Amino acid sequence: MLRLLQVEEIERLLLELPALVGLQERRSTDFAPRAASWLGSLEEVLSANRLYQAGLVAGIRSNLTLADQGQIPGDFQYRGRPTRTRVMASAASEALQRSAEIVAGVLGDNRARIGDAERVAQQVIAALRSHGLPPRPEGMANETYLRTLRASLSQNADLETVLVHLEGLVGSQDALVLLDRAIAASEPIPTAKKQAVRRAALAGERALLAGGKRS
Repeated sequence: MLRLLQVEEIERLLLELPALVGLQERRSTDFAPRAASWLGSLEEVLSANRLYQAGLVAGIRSNLTLADQGQIPGDFQYRGRPTRTRVMASAASEALQRSAEIVAGVLGDNRARIGDAERVAQQVIAALRSHGLPPRPEGMANETYLRTLRASLSQNADLETVLVHLEGLVGSQDALVLLDRAIAASEPIPTAKKQAVRRAALAGERALLAGGKRS
């Protein structure tokens, strides 16, 4: 089961793929080098999170390196002379496609699970707002406020049941992060101010995520 931080880290890499495809469409000479760099980043992220798929991506990256060294993959066919640029572009395109399929498999159920948890967190905060969400005291750290809020919710049997379900989906640490995001998203304040509030909360959120990753 992947943590929220892990899923979002991988998703950020996937969001770079459209730009790479754009380079390919423009037949840019930067396409193959950028694709190789992206594969290296993906491999590092998967390896850092101890996912065996890092080895699969390493194998794909190795094939791209061989193409760069002049080896033409046996299943590639070209009209006319296969120049190094054409071979590299073809190898890079296949490498990206195979890697994207691997990553889709890694995310799969994890993204669906986190999506469910996000909806549960939003429901919890909506219920709290209908009864009066306790404000964060002036000067209180965001993480402290969230933990205090979580402890106070245990006094409500119905909400406690929902929170136990939320923590079962993503763990206690990520549950706090999702509750924090749900609070920020539901703030009845102008967008500009909401963004400022969200930025202020991000530092505490990053601490929560990092702390959970170390545990």
